Amino acid sequence: MSVSIDTKPATIPDAVAALASKTASLGDLRVILFGAGRVGMLTLDACRDAGVRVLSVADNDSQLWGRKINGAELLPPAEALKRYPDALVVVSVQEPRAAAAIRQQLAEMGVERVSNDRWFLLPCDAETAARLDAVWADEVSRRECLAQLNLRLGFEDMPPHLPPDDIYFPVDLFRLHDHEVFTDLGAYDGDTFLEFRKRVHGFAAYCGFEPDPHTFERLRRHLEHYPKDWPKLHVWNMAIGEDPGFVWFRAAGDVGSRIEDTGDSQVSCDRLDNIQFESPPTLVKLDIEGSELSALKSGERLIREHRPILAVCLYHKPQDLWEIPLWIAGLGVGYRIYLRRYGPADTELVCYAVPEERGRNGCEGDQESTGEWRMSDDTNTVVIEALKEATNELLSEVDELLEMMAVLEERKESGR
Repeated sequence: MSVSIDTKPATIPDAVAALASKTASLGDLRVILFGAGRVGMLTLDACRDAGVRVLSVADNDSQLWGRKINGAELLPPAEALKRYPDALVVVSVQEPRAAAAIRQQLAEMGVERVSNDRWFLLPCDAETAARLDAVWADEVSRRECLAQLNLRLGFEDMPPHLPPDDIYFPVDLFRLHDHEVFTDLGAYDGDTFLEFRKRVHGFAAYCGFEPDPHTFERLRRHLEHYPKDWPKLHVWNMAIGEDPGFVWFRAAGDVGSRIEDTGDSQVSCDRLDNIQFESPPTLVKLDIEGSELSALKSGERLIREHRPILAVCLYHKPQDLWEIPLWIAGLGVGYRIYLRRYGPADTELVCYAVPEERGRNGCEGDQESTGEWRMSDDTNTVVIEALKEATNELLSEVDELLEMMAVLEERKESGR
């Protein structure tokens, strides 16, 4: 039979209790994961963390059949179900239409033991649930957390997400200043730096950490387009975590690159507390494919002493939803903690920890079920100012381009 909860919980503690009941009802879990992509691999890691035995990974891509991923054999769906007819099939894909197609495929094959979600495996206890309910600084965060827990129970009606371009820089929670030291863990190819640069007139420093050697070269080439900022740009081809030295790494050259025991190469790793910053970070972003909590713990001294704004992705490991915000709150250094989402379902979910003195007092956003994002007058003023600043920056760049064109024209004329 299908694994489901009939009544949608209305509170975070109720949702956690339902998750615990659901997991307990499954007994000794033995599962087949359906989906061998990036989400499937994250789900495989979650199963291992929970002590769940993954019998195989099924996928419709015939080019994958016969391979092994982290010890799990990749099989055609029919073969996997023939070998393990009593296993629970966990649909481990992210895109809703793809997940629905897989569920339809399984129904046509007569499969009844199907989990429509993938993050039910690690429910927290009742005490943790009560702390999680209390940790959020506003009702928007509390509603989003509840929606995430209910999603794991199979309730897929989610509140609308925020604009993806606003990720890491929410104007309703804090305002960037011109002496920001932006520390970017998981710098990738510089995409977040580009968004940061659009939002500030100036900044004190950018410190980017990217362990994938292929992506790191793209990051360096990207930053070459900002010659005026070069003295303030600092990049490291390394990982950040609790254990200094070398760590195994899956260097895919894409957004799925990550620390992994079965990785194909080794990369340098150090604690955030060990990095010799010229000035202490004021804003730290962490999007490092499941290593976020380890990186935070590696910088506990820095965080306690300097209290930078933290923007931490919560969607790479199921337990991150409660472990990361509760760890930050446990530092007891005056953070207000928020949860915002910038993509469908459980994607692009970010926890913000904002020092009280840097918060936008009295201007918390409120996202109604209609999808309209309402802001206070104060926040509207901030948005207008930010647009003016961006316009001035653009005009300045246009002036520079016009000057360059004039110089080129002069050179062209003199060469005739």
